[in-house]
Amino acid sequence: RRVLEKQTEGNVLHIQLASQVSFLNRAALEEVLYNAESGTHVLINATGTEYIDPDIIALIRDFRDKTAKVRGVTVSTKGCQ
Repeated sequence: RRVLEKQTEGNVLHIQLASQVSFLNRAALEEVLYNAESGTHVLINATGTEYIDPDIIALIRDFRDKTAKVRGVTVSTKGCQ
């Protein structure tokens, strides 16, 4: 689930992960992340998530540590590494 908040400081994109996140969710998550506009803050919330596939964790880390910086997007996570 995703919610976009438009604030005066910039957009905040909240991504609430499901209770089980498998490799089947990769394409949808990747699309949301890569469509975030420059200046957007992406908050990935996994507080209610019981399982995250290692491939998804790698996707989130790669986006946060490499791609987001180049695209002018900031990323924070809650409930996951």
